[in-house]
Amino acid sequence: MSADDIEAWMTKEPLRQHAPEASYDGVVQAAVSQPLPMISEDKAMRATYLLADFGCVQLSGLHANRTITSLSLRPPEVFLEAEWDKPVDIWTFGCLVHAQHLNTERMGMI
Repeated sequence: MSADDIEAWMTKEPLRQHAPEASYDGVVQAAVSQPLPMISEDKAMRATYLLADFGCVQLSGLHANRTITSLSLRPPEVFLEAEWDKPVDIWTFGCLVHAQHLNTERMGMI
């Protein structure tokens, strides 16, 4: 699915918004979340994926004794309380792809 395909889909399926609502902190305008169209399994298996997660961003280098990510996605290095670095992101991404491919939650804990 190309950027042009996504843009065409978004033009065809425009953003829907709720009416503005008063809140304790002023007026809130909320959008209705819409899933993107699904691609075929064949295209998904041939796609290039980009991984981004800045939730625990820190300088690259070996880290030890720091619990990261949810239990079902946690890499072995963390369970073993060993030093870890960027490859743990690949492990986590692999867990997510595996769960998506099987259309299931990894160990029922995600």
